[in-house]
Amino acid sequence: MLDIKPYFEDDIIFSPRTPHIYPLNREMHRSILLKQALAHHQEDCTDLLLAVRMSLIATERLGQLNSPDLYVTVEGSPCLADTIQGLSRARLANPPRFTYRPAASPGRTTWRRGERVLSITARQRLEKEDFLGLSDADILEVKERKDE
Repeated sequence: MLDIKPYFEDDIIFSPRTPHIYPLNREMHRSILLKQALAHHQEDCTDLLLAVRMSLIATERLGQLNSPDLYVTVEGSPCLADTIQGLSRARLANPPRFTYRPAASPGRTTWRRGERVLSITARQRLEKEDFLGLSDADILEVKERKDE
C-alpha cells in the first residue's frame, strides 16, 4: 500500500536537501516566512518584519535560504540576527554559515552563494505600521555583485 499526502505551501520542511517548492505568489511566500519567523523568534517586532522582507528578497534572488551553500552575515540588532538565523537555519558552527555583528544601524544582511553576493540594507528605522504601506525599495537598498 502506498500512502501519498499532499504538500501544502505553509508546511515547514527542515532538510536543506529537500527540493524547494516555491509558493504560488509573493504575498503567500511573505505570509509563510512571517509564520516561520514568529514561530522561531516568538516576538512580533519591527526587526522581525525587516528580517522577513530581507529573507523574501534573498529567496527571490538566491533561492532556498536553508541551502548548505548559502552564507549570511547580519549587522544590526539581536532580534534581526535571531530571525534571519531562524529563517535561514544557518548556524554559527557545523558548518558555520552564519555571522553576526552587533550594530546600532537599522540593519543589514549580506548573503553569499558561490560568487554571488547580495547586500540588503535598511534605509531607516521604521514602526511596524510603516512596513505594510511601503514597498521594498522604500524600505531597503539592495545591491548584488559577483566576487571573483
